[in-house]
Amino acid sequence: MEYKDAYAEIMRMYDKDRIECFHERNRRRDAAYAEIPELEGVDGEIASFAIKAAKYILEHQGDTTSEGIALALLKQRHEEVLKERAELLQKCTLGPNCLDPVYKCPKCQDTGFIENQKCACFQARMIKLNYSSSNLENILQKENFDTFNLKLFSELPFDPNPKPKPDPDPKLDPDPKSKPDPKSKPEPKPNPNEGKDSDLADPSGKKAEDKHLKVPPRKNMKSMYNRCKSFVENFGKGTGDKNLFIHGKAGLGKTFLCSCIAKAILDKEYVVIYNTAPALFDMLSDVRFGKNLERVPPNLRSDMETCDLLILDDLGSEMVTTATNSDLFAILNERLRMNKSTVISSNLNPQEMQAIYTDRIVSRIWGNYARLELYGPDLRYRK
Repeated sequence: MEYKDAYAEIMRMYDKDRIECFHERNRRRDAAYAEIPELEGVDGEIASFAIKAAKYILEHQGDTTSEGIALALLKQRHEEVLKERAELLQKCTLGPNCLDPVYKCPKCQDTGFIENQKCACFQARMIKLNYSSSNLENILQKENFDTFNLKLFSELPFDPNPKPKPDPDPKLDPDPKSKPDPKSKPEPKPNPNEGKDSDLADPSGKKAEDKHLKVPPRKNMKSMYNRCKSFVENFGKGTGDKNLFIHGKAGLGKTFLCSCIAKAILDKEYVVIYNTAPALFDMLSDVRFGKNLERVPPNLRSDMETCDLLILDDLGSEMVTTATNSDLFAILNERLRMNKSTVISSNLNPQEMQAIYTDRIVSRIWGNYARLELYGPDLRYRK
């Protein structure tokens, strides 16, 4: 959606909000007048004060003393009527503030602007228009916590490196040269974790294998599901996980979990931007080189840095360059500085991340994100 179209759409939203606010206030006013008839007379007198003040000024032109006395008496009466009104409203069953307008945004009173500056609610609406498409909305209707099916995941332990099938029976092997020497010792397998920090070990290493063999995929996914639910429940409260890094091989439900989180946070009225890594970095590249700008949302970079929740799906599938590394670090670092939450999903394991991204990026993720590892058979072949 082009900026001018989005702007017009947002202003129509504000017009609708103000009209709804006006009708709701009138409905409550009529109910209050029916309950307390004196209130209508008091409001009528208050409304007449502006006309009376203008009349006194015209009648006493040039006579500043008389004008001052008249306006002082009018001001005194105005204060008395306001006090009387407040006392009447205290008796109203709708509450003492029942005649006040109830705006969706009290800061700008549903105009979108505060002293010629765009209100935060305007920016939030612009982001939602630019980043929420009907396609994404359809996906979130299908992929959410309510439709999550734990039964898709295996109850059996998962071996990421199954042992190869045994060699054929030597008696049936016609080639004597292919027979193994019974005196020879098998070459030791290289340890993928040797010389590596255990916290950054490759998930295909021994430590990860032990976990996969001991904790079946279904039990592991239930734990990851609960972590994601907790993330949503604690969002905005300053407790629990602030950022999530969901990793594992393709076809294990990472994108589905991201969709679950996106819908749940959107339902809580927060601003969420959901992008795949290739799409995001393509748009940033277009901005850098000034091309295809009609498809790039305005304020793309700042939106990514300031939205309540940024979900970056499939990190590592983009074409990694010095520019993408720079963009990624800047976004992640700024969001950490502003204490904004981010969810990242990736097919890459920790060692692969270290090989592709700069140390600054990897350290930001490992040091500030809760790591959720998914494993098991590819779900795409089970449906």
